Amino acid sequence: MGGNILLVDQLVALGVPRGSAVAALLLSLLGYYIAFASLTLLTLLLLWLHHHAITLLVGITTSFLIVAVTVPGLALWLRARGSRLSTADQFQARGAE
Repeated sequence: MGGNILLVDQLVALGVPRGSAVAALLLSLLGYYIAFASLTLLTLLLLWLHHHAITLLVGITTSFLIVAVTVPGLALWLRARGSRLSTADQFQARGAE
C-alpha cells in the first residue's frame, strides 16, 4: 500500500491532478488483478484438460478468484462513493453561502 501512496504523491508532485493520479492507481490495480485472475483461470483450464484438476485445487482457485474480483471491485466502489460524497459536500457548501 505504501508504494501506491508514493505513486499518487509523486504524480501529484509532477503536476497531475489528484483525481487523475488516483485513476491511474486504480487502473494499475485493476490490471494487476485481472492478469492474475486470467492466468489462474488459464492454469485451471489446462489442468482440467489434462485431468489433473482436483477438488481441493478448484476450491483454492475459486477462493483466490473471489479475492481477485473483490479487491478491485471494492476499490472502484469506494472511489465512486468518494466522488459522490465529495460532490454532495461541495453542493452543501454552496448552499450554505
